[in-house]
Amino acid sequence: MKTSYYHIDYINQLPTFSGIYWLFESSNGILNLVYLGKSRNIRQRLRDHSQSKSHRFDFFTYEFYPERKLRKKCYQIINKDSNIYLDTINN
Repeated sequence: MKTSYYHIDYINQLPTFSGIYWLFESSNGILNLVYLGKSRNIRQRLRDHSQSKSHRFDFFTYEFYPERKLRKKCYQIINKDSNIYLDTINN
C-alpha cells in the first residue's frame, strides 16, 4: 500500500476521527520523521502541533483507528521498526 503524505495546509480538511499520525520535516526534498503520535481527534492534535512554538514539521501522514485500538497499534509500529521509536524519543 502506498503512503500518502500531506502538506501542513491540509490539516483543516481532516475529519475528527481517532488515529495515529506521523510528522515529517522536509530537508533537501527528503522527509525525515520527527514525531509519531496517537490522538482521539487527529485534526485537533495536528492543529495543536502546528501552532506550538516548537513546530517543526512540514508534512504528515495518518491512519484512522478506533480509540480502543490506538495504544496497541502504536506499540506494534514501534516494535516493528525500532528506528521510529528512537526518532520519537530523541525529538
